Amino acid sequence: MAASILNEFLCFIVNNFGKVPKQDIISTLVGFYDEDEVVEAKQTLFRAVDEFDPKVSDSPRLKTRSKASNKRRLECADAMGLLVFLDKRQLMGTGASTPYKRWSKCTMKK
Repeated sequence: MAASILNEFLCFIVNNFGKVPKQDIISTLVGFYDEDEVVEAKQTLFRAVDEFDPKVSDSPRLKTRSKASNKRRLECADAMGLLVFLDKRQLMGTGASTPYKRWSKCTMKK
């Protein structure tokens, strides 16, 4: 069983995925989160997918972006791209066997 991940960025992106246009989600994320938060969340998401059992083949690879004026936007687009990939393969969840509805209800602890 996959571990639960508490990450505000990921909760936001997953809760709005499929309800709000992708570019609107990305623009909101870019405007709200700083670069370090975006990079950490993206790495967390990619690591979680790497731990799926059974393994997911042909998933997008984790790209390390260099400093650029649009790095945050590209990092957000990478995370969104992975979610789109998972959605198309019907693998949205904390693990390949977890239904999307259970993953989409993120709760934030203070």
